[in-house]
Amino acid sequence: MLLVAIPTYGLAFADQYWRYLLIGLCVGLAGGSFAIGIAYTSLVPEKSGGARRWASSAQAMPGPPS
Repeated sequence: MLLVAIPTYGLAFADQYWRYLLIGLCVGLAGGSFAIGIAYTSLVPEKSGGARRWASSAQAMPGPPS
């Protein structure tokens, strides 16, 4: 996230079209890597039982106070 902050800060100083394109490329690459990372981490192997452990711990958590 810190690497994305640099081009985002650079938007304030972009005064030419090619700079906007370069900054857009950097921010777009960060968004693409985020989407790939989310898809990759959502894959849980069946043998590990990780999803079942998470579901059982989420069910054991108390709800909001009434």
